[in-house]
Amino acid sequence: MAGNIIDMGNGKYRFRVSNSFDTNGKRKYYNKTVRCSSMREAEKELAKFITSIDGSCTYSANKLTLNEFSKQWLETYVKPNLSPTTYQSYNEKLNMHILPYLGGKRLDKIKPLDIDNLYNFLSTKLTNRKDESGNFNPLSPTSIHRVHEILSSLFNNAARWDLVPYNPCTKVIKPKYRRTKMTCYDEETSKRLINTLLEKAPIKYKCFIILAILGGFRRGEIVGLHWSDIDFKNHKITVN
Repeated sequence: MAGNIIDMGNGKYRFRVSNSFDTNGKRKYYNKTVRCSSMREAEKELAKFITSIDGSCTYSANKLTLNEFSKQWLETYVKPNLSPTTYQSYNEKLNMHILPYLGGKRLDKIKPLDIDNLYNFLSTKLTNRKDESGNFNPLSPTSIHRVHEILSSLFNNAARWDLVPYNPCTKVIKPKYRRTKMTCYDEETSKRLINTLLEKAPIKYKCFIILAILGGFRRGEIVGLHWSDIDFKNHKITVN
């Protein structure tokens, strides 16, 4: 905990101590003015002031619930630092999988056991998604792993802002990540799709999907194209 002394003259000294952050991520300061006979005495009083702050500052989120903090976290950390698609993904998964189960709990009262119970719940609760046989399945291990990453990031920031003493996600068993085997259209299916597009689809969908199939372009590369990236004479497209 950092502190400094300002000599105001006539035996008066002002202390300014920096300690933790508020719920908006802004640094908090404590100030006190005292009378001392010398700078040496003022230094001793500053040490006492810091000790008193340490003793009175418990790791408390001031009854802040996970519901409340998650909104601040999204606006203060996620939106300014991560991509819009990541922001959207975090927001969706919070509202779908995390907040319905833990949202009403105080941020500083959420323990590793609560998070373990959340993962167990998500691994057994049936979703509205069907498998190839038409059966409803619970959330996949990969999706639960993603939930863990989001919660861990959220609590890392809460700990950095001194709203909780530590990140409880570090004490749970991390859900296993299983890479999904990717499938793609074969040549015949791709031809059928392209022919159907050419017959019926609006021009923007023709361009988008044909570029993806024939050029291997990613979504962001396609929507980021400018007319200057297209060489109609030589039939070339450049991704910048």
